[in-house]
Amino acid sequence: MKIFNSNIKRILRDKASLITMILVPVVFISLYFVANTSGGVGIRVGIHDGDGTALTERIYENLETHFTLRDVPVEEMQGMLLAGDLDYAVHFPSGYTEGTILGEGPGVEGYESMDNQRYQPFVLYFENYLSGIHSLAREARGEEDLFYRGVERYDQGNFEINYETTGVTATHTAGAMGFLVMGILFFSIRSTTLILKDRKTKIFQRILTSPLSVKQYMFENILSFALLILIQIVLILAIVAGVFRVPMGPSLINLFVILFLFGLSSISLGISMVSLGKDQHKMTTLTTLMVTPMLMLGGVFWPIEIMPETLQNIGMFIPVTWAMKAIDGVLFGSGLGDLWLEMLILAGFSVLFFLLGSWKREDVAQ
Repeated sequence: MKIFNSNIKRILRDKASLITMILVPVVFISLYFVANTSGGVGIRVGIHDGDGTALTERIYENLETHFTLRDVPVEEMQGMLLAGDLDYAVHFPSGYTEGTILGEGPGVEGYESMDNQRYQPFVLYFENYLSGIHSLAREARGEEDLFYRGVERYDQGNFEINYETTGVTATHTAGAMGFLVMGILFFSIRSTTLILKDRKTKIFQRILTSPLSVKQYMFENILSFALLILIQIVLILAIVAGVFRVPMGPSLINLFVILFLFGLSSISLGISMVSLGKDQHKMTTLTTLMVTPMLMLGGVFWPIEIMPETLQNIGMFIPVTWAMKAIDGVLFGSGLGDLWLEMLILAGFSVLFFLLGSWKREDVAQ
């Protein structure tokens, strides 16, 4: 097990590898929790009043006393939510007031940020407020003057809103685990570059003339990478659970299994990239071209659901997507038996990438 022991020592002595292994995911997870668990304070709401009536103006004024509002064009709402400039967006379509008074017509359109839950106090207040207005409309039975008098009295006696941070939810945990997935992927690929270094130092050629076979060499490499990924997952989960007091779902073991399966597929991906890269420069280029888009399409930086359908379909062909789906399932109560498809696909990616990166004896000699 000389290759195995050598790899463990080489990686643990490399400061850059340790930063990729532990520091990078911890920093991103820390920033994520700081940004997404600040309670209701400073909730940013985008409003587009496409109706322009006395009712929508009154609603705007009422909301403005409790929340930070911005006038935002409808076509810009999704982009601002995606960029984190808004927590929630509301569109009053044309005809909203008339439809409300008559008990028919278009309702309010609400768009939420899938990256955080800070908007929840706003939604609670807004839905209750609109519920009261719609109740008044039903009682007014189409009489506009009577309806507006009722709204005025309703505003005068309207309830106040108080909110406070209630802790981290499973949704927060799922978002944080995305950055652990990112850390696993980058660390796996960085670890497999040891094979490139061995090629540069002519270790492959020495293997060909020694009792150690290429298959045994690759087996010990994979085994060492897998052990280091296991250590990374355990350490990060311990930090997340111990420092941030994050709920890890009904089964921490199930979460670990999913993450480790993804780790194996990441190692196989790294090996296939090393096979294609041939040298450090090409490997860096491949990493830039492949890994970042995989994280974007896989739901690490934002929810898959907000992407166009075409991009969602493309995302089905990368392991990150299935890892994130499985993590969500575990955190929200699914057992491993319920996630057999996600696990099978992750295992399939591991086999596929390993076969793509399999070293042939004649390739090694070159």
